[in-house]
Amino acid sequence: MNQILTIGGSDSSGGAGVLADKETLDSLGAHTFCVITAITAQSKERFHHSLVIPKKTLEAQLESIDLPKIGAIKIGMLPDSHTIEVVRRFLLKAGPVKSVLDPVFTSSSGGNLITEEGISSIRSRLLPLASIITPNINEAECLTKIVASCKQGIVKQAEECIELGASAALVKGGHLQIDSCPDALSQKNEKVFLFDRKRIPGGTEVRGTGCRLASAISYFLASGNSVTKAVENASQYLESFLKSKIISPQKFLGH
Repeated sequence: MNQILTIGGSDSSGGAGVLADKETLDSLGAHTFCVITAITAQSKERFHHSLVIPKKTLEAQLESIDLPKIGAIKIGMLPDSHTIEVVRRFLLKAGPVKSVLDPVFTSSSGGNLITEEGISSIRSRLLPLASIITPNINEAECLTKIVASCKQGIVKQAEECIELGASAALVKGGHLQIDSCPDALSQKNEKVFLFDRKRIPGGTEVRGTGCRLASAISYFLASGNSVTKAVENASQYLESFLKSKIISPQKFLGH
């Protein structure tokens, strides 16, 4: 099923959030439904403001979704525990629909996007319901209390996510201060698989990579791929996107 629901915050700069989700999913050939949890005002350099969508408005957006037509759900910014509880109830209603939880705790410009209580709620209330969770090392540290400074560190973080109740966890190691760019995929009753790729020069300057990767994973899960295959395909998609973005930036600016 190529109809994907993305739940998350809007980014006024267009670099991340549901706009990046929709751009990614549209490029893969999916029809995208968007539910907004918060409206943020930000640029690449600065985070200005965030407005949480009222509970009733969020519930109404989710009630408008025709669940039987949805192939997968991608979840991004969830600003507080009230929002998380609404999304939790929706996931329980969604039942077997595959879901990708990409926890977003700060903006790339340093703004806080979730309360401390919200992080705790994700850990205890939402993490066990997702098909896969895709934190970067900083987000994984908040969830697991494990600090990662090397490849083995992200492996331990991924394993701990499973101990916390996740079905699968992809911990992204792009923020590690090493030459390569490793990601650790852990699944219940399986050995951790380490994806280790060469860094793409200038890749860290591109915003919204986590949003795009998680969105692509949701697309490939909806297409019937296993978790491992969905992650592999989504990683290849993101790599191609980054190379195109860096080599030909004008192409992505509409020129």
